Amino acid sequence: MSLRAFNLLSILATILAWGALVLVINLIDPTQTSGWGFTLFYVSLFVAMYGTFFSISFAFRLRFSRRQLMYKRLEYSVRQSFFFAVLITGSLALQAKGLLTWWTTLLLIFFLTMLEFFFLAKRHET
Repeated sequence: MSLRAFNLLSILATILAWGALVLVINLIDPTQTSGWGFTLFYVSLFVAMYGTFFSISFAFRLRFSRRQLMYKRLEYSVRQSFFFAVLITGSLALQAKGLLTWWTTLLLIFFLTMLEFFFLAKRHET
C-alpha cells in the first residue's frame, strides 16, 4: 500500500469514527444502556482520537522531520498516537468509574512513557 493510499484510508476511517461517535452520543441513552453502549462509546472515541492524533502527528513529522526516513516517521506517529489515545480514553474511563485521581493519572503516564522508552531502546538494539 502506498503512503498516499494509507493516509487517505486513515483519514476516511477517522471521519467514519467521528461520525460513529456522534451517532453513539445522540442515539444511546447512558442511563438506559447496558455495557455495550459504553463499549461502543469508548471504542468509537478511541478510534476517532487515534486517527486525529495520527493525522496531526504525521503531518507535523512530514513538515519538520526531514532527516528521518519515511517509515520511521510513520512508525513514531502510529505508536505515539496510540499511546496518547490510550491516555485520553483511559482517563475518561477511569473518571466515569470514579477512579481517576492525580496519582492514577501519573501512573498511566508513567506506564505509557516506559512503553515508549522500551520501543526506543529496542530500536537501538538492532
